[in-house]
Amino acid sequence: NGGNLAVSESFAVCGDGLTPDEFRYALNYQAVRGINVFNAMITTAGDKKMQALVQRPVFTSAKPGFYNMNHINTYYKRLSYLLRLGEPQIDTALYIPCADFWANEEKSKKASESYIKKGVMLENSNVEFDIIDDYAILSASISDDGLRVGDMLYKNIVVPECEFMPDEVIERIKPFIKEYECVEEKSNIRIMKRKLPSGMLYFIFNEGINKENVKIDAVDKLYRLNAVSSEITKTKNAIEVVSGDIAIIYETDCELDTVSDEVEYSVDLKEFTTVKMKKFTITLEGICMEEFSEPIEMTDEFSGEITYQT
Repeated sequence: NGGNLAVSESFAVCGDGLTPDEFRYALNYQAVRGINVFNAMITTAGDKKMQALVQRPVFTSAKPGFYNMNHINTYYKRLSYLLRLGEPQIDTALYIPCADFWANEEKSKKASESYIKKGVMLENSNVEFDIIDDYAILSASISDDGLRVGDMLYKNIVVPECEFMPDEVIERIKPFIKEYECVEEKSNIRIMKRKLPSGMLYFIFNEGINKENVKIDAVDKLYRLNAVSSEITKTKNAIEVVSGDIAIIYETDCELDTVSDEVEYSVDLKEFTTVKMKKFTITLEGICMEEFSEPIEMTDEFSGEITYQT
């Protein structure tokens, strides 16, 4: 309803094999759909007794990779901040037919499939939208411009197949019902926009496997905001986005201090030596860690952390 905070809980069902790339993909997937507060469960668990055993994944100092968590935490701190700036640019709402969902199996299935199809179609068309229900519609104020719910003004209401929408709801949304052309081809790019007094923020997410090149309609200068490094670089309107990543683009007529783009290069790394090893075991007493300055034999049961240098 136009509020500035939306929270999700994630990863409570994941195992300890959760990788940083999976972590990044799943939370970026949510961010471009409006989530801006991330609770990555179960990051606050302890490392003693049942606290260490209750649920995976557990991020404690006795776990592999724990001291790299600051990188991803810093990234999401910056991303959360940027996601809250300005105002959302959403004028479309998708009606959720709750009454039909609670009907018999055939009617429920029909409404559910139509609801999902409409949502996917909007996403494939890169139309930003919110979800709206009977209560929101009945409490909304109506004008010629649209349906005002909280701070949001919805000019277009998309309605899936349903039989049990209340008559009063039908009358209220009838002037604003819109049918979008069906987009069958799946797009890997999702775009969210936030309008600032000084320009426009674009969050461009690639949910595909391969790199994607994206262009946006822009009249002012484009800057790329790097939420990992906090650096700002000038960019042209040919934006490359790798799988699972969000490109944050700021369009403005302001001049920003930027860093210079460096030429890309690659180096072959070889001749690795082991600096130290940590071995982890889980017992009824919690997670135990042993640290070794010399390499130890690794078996299939080995769980731990190895630091190399080259």
